Amino acid sequence: MSSTQLLFSCALALALVVSVICGTPAVLAAEEQAEEEQTAEESCEAALPEWAPEEPSEEFLRAVEVLGFLPTDELERMRQTGPEMEAFVTAVLEVLWPRAFELFGALTDEEVEEFRAHREVRLFVPSLPPPQKTALDSWIEAASEVAALVPGAGPPGQGLPPEKLFLALLREEGAAEDLSNVDVGFAARGGVVGVYFWSDVSDSGAEPVISNDFATLKPKEGPSSSE
Repeated sequence: MSSTQLLFSCALALALVVSVICGTPAVLAAEEQAEEEQTAEESCEAALPEWAPEEPSEEFLRAVEVLGFLPTDELERMRQTGPEMEAFVTAVLEVLWPRAFELFGALTDEEVEEFRAHREVRLFVPSLPPPQKTALDSWIEAASEVAALVPGAGPPGQGLPPEKLFLALLREEGAAEDLSNVDVGFAARGGVVGVYFWSDVSDSGAEPVISNDFATLKPKEGPSSSE
C-alpha cells in the first residue's frame, strides 16, 4: 500500500470513529469528499513531468485534464550536444510548453468542447477577453525567448527587443503588426496538439502560418460500451 493510500485509509478510519461517536453521517460524507478531492489533486500533481512548474497555475492544471505530455527523449538527447542547444531545449521545456498549457487552460468551457468536438478551435486575437490576452502575451514572450535561442539561426527582426521576435516571425507570414488579422488557437493533428496561428481570418479553411506542438490529446472519458 502506498503512503498516500495508507494516509487516506487512516483518515477514513478516523472519520468513521468520529461519525459513530458523534452520530454525524453528514460530517463523514463531507470529510470523505474533501479527502477524495485532495487525493485527486495530489495524484494529478504527482503525475506532472519534471519540466512542469513547481506550483502549477489553475490554468495549467485545467489544461492537464484534457491534454497529455509529449515525450521528451529526443529533446533530452539534443540538450546534451552543447551549451547553446542546452539553453534552447531548457527554454522550450521550462518556459514555452508551460505557457502553452496555461494558454489552453484559459479557454472557456465552450471553447474546450469545440476543440474536443472538432479537434480545432480558433479565436480572433482582437476579441480575446483579458485573461486569454494575458495568456497569449505570455506565450508570445516565451516563444520570442525560444526564437532568440535557436542555435546558429538569426531569426527575423534582429535588433528588436527579444520579446518582439515572435511577432516579427508572424509579420513575415502576413500578420498585421497589431495582430488585427490574426486568429490564434489549438489544433490536434494525429493526436499531437499545438498552438496555431492563422493570418487569413476571412478564410476558415486557410492553413495556419505558424504552429508549435506541445502536448498530446487525451481520449475523452465517457460511459463504457456495456452501459
